[in-house]
Amino acid sequence: MAYWWVSQGEMYKQQRQGHYLWAPKHNASRQSYFHWRNMANVRPGDVIISYADKAFPAVSIARSEPYDAVRPAGLEFAEGTQDGVKIDVNFRDVVPPVTLDGVREILAPYLPRRHAPLYPDGSDYPGYLFALSGRAGRVLLDYIGSPVGQTGDEAISAVVLFSGKDIEERRDLAGSRLGMGEFRRAVFRLWEGQCAVSRSTMTELLRARHIKPWRDSNNEERLDPYNGLLLSPLYDTAFSNGLISFDNTGRLILCSAISPFQWDLVGLRRKAWLEHLKEEHLPYLEYHRQHVFLGRDATESGIDQLAPFAIS
Repeated sequence: MAYWWVSQGEMYKQQRQGHYLWAPKHNASRQSYFHWRNMANVRPGDVIISYADKAFPAVSIARSEPYDAVRPAGLEFAEGTQDGVKIDVNFRDVVPPVTLDGVREILAPYLPRRHAPLYPDGSDYPGYLFALSGRAGRVLLDYIGSPVGQTGDEAISAVVLFSGKDIEERRDLAGSRLGMGEFRRAVFRLWEGQCAVSRSTMTELLRARHIKPWRDSNNEERLDPYNGLLLSPLYDTAFSNGLISFDNTGRLILCSAISPFQWDLVGLRRKAWLEHLKEEHLPYLEYHRQHVFLGRDATESGIDQLAPFAIS
């Protein structure tokens, strides 16, 4: 799943009523812009945050692949030909629309240097569809919330679960979001019923945690047990908040903002490894390190020369 920012301006009302996004393929000079070409990269399940009049009036989920379509009747697009690309979406309104001013400064560090929806001075870039990183998407969703006021995973699940194909799929997705159901059972089997770090077998305390966050994942990834770690409360909280991560050998990596003394106070084992790491876990760990982890490099974990997957 990916996050997108769509600057709809005066087009928002018509696109909202029609449940679609649309952009031209090129202008009269046969030029195409990156923010039009981005339409071809949207996939079903992607989260799209609408922006109009310096505010965020809705969040939507893509429900179709991009497809060729002529400009919808009455749609006023600043430039471009009649030939374009269309995506069907499910909108959820944010009432009242949440203004940009409250999140502009917080969001700025997570926007790309090129092809961002805002200039460095905070003014609008004159484009249409912009890719957002996982962190930028989460910041916006946490700020905007959902139509009934949730934040975090609750905000995105209010949209995603509403868009599920059938009752069974929505039930499985809801269970996986909470670390329950078949997802939890499969993660328990992979990690042999032990915390992946501490080796605790206290079932009542163990949490099946997504490595690539639930709200950043597509539906297949949300149900994939290899996108899961079985963690006791301390490690679960630290991992989900980006204070720890793991390299591709399973070695624990600590956030450089937290001193070793503080880790010792809470009882975290700074020399720790994932014992049952599989190759299928690695792409998810890569995502966590790049988009969730707040720290630095593995040398700060206090580990010198230990064999991979050893229990400390």
